[in-house]
Amino acid sequence: MTRKYGASSRTPNLVFYPAARPNGHSILIIPGGGYARVVLDGEGSEAVRFFNDRGWHAWVLEYTTTANAPAPLYPTPINEALEAVRQVRAQQRQMDNSDGGGKLGVIGFSAGAHLAALLSTNNYAPGPFPAAATAETAGASSSDQQDVDFGILAYGVITMDKDSPAAHGPSRACLLGPDPSAELCRSVSPQHLVCGRTPPVFLFHTANDGVVASQNA
Repeated sequence: MTRKYGASSRTPNLVFYPAARPNGHSILIIPGGGYARVVLDGEGSEAVRFFNDRGWHAWVLEYTTTANAPAPLYPTPINEALEAVRQVRAQQRQMDNSDGGGKLGVIGFSAGAHLAALLSTNNYAPGPFPAAATAETAGASSSDQQDVDFGILAYGVITMDKDSPAAHGPSRACLLGPDPSAELCRSVSPQHLVCGRTPPVFLFHTANDGVVASQNA
């Protein structure tokens, strides 16, 4: 079953992979690719198999990248990720748990982990131009339909800070353009958005990662 939303050439795909023996919970999988492409093989299909085998329904988000839209992409991929959570929550209510009581986690890889981290901090309001909330106002404009219960960040692109040596320049350029403001970079750097509503998050990285600096974890 394929869920599609949007109405332009940037239309993302949200593809559902049901578990044969469901445990009542779901996982949203967001592959990486530096916001230049979406790596569906290793970071999509293998993750689906892992979670399906353990009873988790899985959804894979194929979001807008510079492979099908010009840079800067902001805020399109973020809005697509938020919409994906709403779509999955709606499907959960129609399947195993009519009350929507099943857990929903998100796992992201590399640049996909950047989106997963933003979903986990959940400080973005729905609409065409999400704006980062402060620790004091976090969650005031977000609905439960956009919440995830936990996050897993695999060798994630986390910081977008303009002056950070740990920032992954190619991902930032695709998402925010060649010369984004320091304010915009900070607003999409999840480490600044952690607050009391942030769910449990597991991060992992390797010190010898030659693409994304391990300081992101």
